[in-house]
Amino acid sequence: MQEEEGQSQIVKLRVNASGRRVIGFVDLAEAYDRVSDLLSSAAPFLLVSPEGGSGADSGGDAVAIQKDAVSYVEALEEGRSSALSSPPAGAFQVVQLELAVPRAVLRANIFVPEGRTLADVLNDERRFVSLRNVAVQDSVETYQYLAVGKRQIVVVEARSHEPLAQAGP
Repeated sequence: MQEEEGQSQIVKLRVNASGRRVIGFVDLAEAYDRVSDLLSSAAPFLLVSPEGGSGADSGGDAVAIQKDAVSYVEALEEGRSSALSSPPAGAFQVVQLELAVPRAVLRANIFVPEGRTLADVLNDERRFVSLRNVAVQDSVETYQYLAVGKRQIVVVEARSHEPLAQAGP
């Protein structure tokens, strides 16, 4: 669900924090283009209003979730597109990640910008890493896009030294 241009946007999410799944809405302020921007912001808590609520305006029913406890976030509805006119140059790398909570192994694609390494992406200042085409091992769960909390990642293995797909010009 999208608000007027120049205002905040209400986005529906599924959040997994310490094994608890919460489905609800967050207020994506005008300063953020994507949910991953909000997740990597300096604010330590993510305010999620209950499903059927109207974002931050739903009053006392909202749940404040410590971002460092979040294993992953799936945007169920996200209408605003990035302000970038074209994607940055780089390539997708196939990786396998082991999560602490919930105990899971993910196989996914992670974007590595041109001139940077997988280690650079994992060690940058962002709290979350964005994954694409995610499959959960020993499960039927798949996600097109998933933001995973870096504090929940135990091990990352590069599964291919060849880029899966090219992005950018």
